[in-house]
Amino acid sequence: MSDSSDLTGAAVQVRLDGPLFTELENWRRAQPKIVPRSWALRQLLGRALADDRRSGELGQCPSITTIRDNKKMPRRSGAN
Repeated sequence: MSDSSDLTGAAVQVRLDGPLFTELENWRRAQPKIVPRSWALRQLLGRALADDRRSGELGQCPSITTIRDNKKMPRRSGAN
């Protein structure tokens, strides 16, 4: 596996549905100006990764099966 520092970017397609999609839409609409979904996802992902770096958590990546089955993932402590 190559070092992540040599990556400059990639197009990523994400499918969201159910409660996760609703939460994303609510977050977008709560901004002073409704932002594009792609921008919202980048912002929220950046914040989550920064939180993990600050707290020293490695984090758990949900399995594809969990995502496909649309099981509710446990919330991180302190998440609202």
